Amino acid sequence: MKFPPEYPDYITPGPIRWRRWGILLAAIWLIGSFLALLLRSTEQAPSGLAFWFFIIGFPSLFWALALAIRYLLLQIGLKNRSSYQQVVEQEQNDWWQERSLGIAIEKVYLIGPLGDEQSLYSGIMTGGTPAPNNPTLLSLRYPLLLNMPTVREQGLAHHLAQQLINSPEIKSRWQSLAYISWFGDEASFQIFIETIKSAVNNISFIRLDLKCIDDMDHVIDVFQQSIDANKWMLCAGTYSLSQSADAIPAGEAGFAWIASQAGNALLHRAEEIDVASDVESGMAARHLERYAHLDDMPECCLAMDQKSMAEFQPGGWSAIEHILAPYWGALGEISPYIAISMSLLHTLDTQQPCGWMSQCTENKMVIGVTVPHGNR
Repeated sequence: MKFPPEYPDYITPGPIRWRRWGILLAAIWLIGSFLALLLRSTEQAPSGLAFWFFIIGFPSLFWALALAIRYLLLQIGLKNRSSYQQVVEQEQNDWWQERSLGIAIEKVYLIGPLGDEQSLYSGIMTGGTPAPNNPTLLSLRYPLLLNMPTVREQGLAHHLAQQLINSPEIKSRWQSLAYISWFGDEASFQIFIETIKSAVNNISFIRLDLKCIDDMDHVIDVFQQSIDANKWMLCAGTYSLSQSADAIPAGEAGFAWIASQAGNALLHRAEEIDVASDVESGMAARHLERYAHLDDMPECCLAMDQKSMAEFQPGGWSAIEHILAPYWGALGEISPYIAISMSLLHTLDTQQPCGWMSQCTENKMVIGVTVPHGNR
């Protein structure tokens, strides 16, 4: 999990203890009076105002000067502490502001066990799409690649690229492509790019790698800094899990997001927690609500598996009505990106916030949220 920066407390002088200073002044007068009595008992004892000034007045002036210096140091310390606290508060507000940034998504493409018909994936959250048939109980595969026993990620990459090539929304916009963020192996990426270049001429882009969910933070930063109204970013990836360690069938999937300033859904930064740590799941949920400027948990949440939902449910985010394992199976490392894709689809279709949860590795769970772009 990410936490705002912590700074040490500013050490200021303690408050003035007026009783001690009063006792000190009384002691000065008492000692002065005692000295005066001793001196007046002698034959050559001084007298007059000068005598009393040096006996009592002069020490009192030193007392007043010391008190004034002590008071001045206290005021300087309090002023410095106030300035320090303002700087710390500003630093923390800047951290929250940066963590609240997101990437605006215009369009989502998915391929998986339901095929490549996008309306079927939109219907999952509304209950209009039944779970795919799984007679073997061993795997959930992309039906257009059932006869491809090996290197399935490359086949998925080819079909995902074909989806983008045939999309009317971006057919005339390839020349303004600025970045491609890719999740998957190098061979699959090369197949993906070669398929696109076979149909699109003279495209150039900067590549960003998505090796883990934390890399989305860098992608969001690049989007905020470099994508203007004339550019767009493509986030995509494919993955096929050969065998599941759980009772859930092994799945495979591909995703692609069109990110631009015209996007109607905003993907915020995610929070990842280690189940073995002492961090409470509710803290991650509160962070996300603050990132997305939500007053409470989203009304709709989804989970890719039972484990992630069980981990985050105590924090108030429940996805009991939308557990997507029957539709996707076990997806391994790509699971968080498919969860994001499904959440984005729901937000794009309904213009409502949607929370998402997924398992990253055996001991790490991730949670995030998508909101309508401009809901602030």
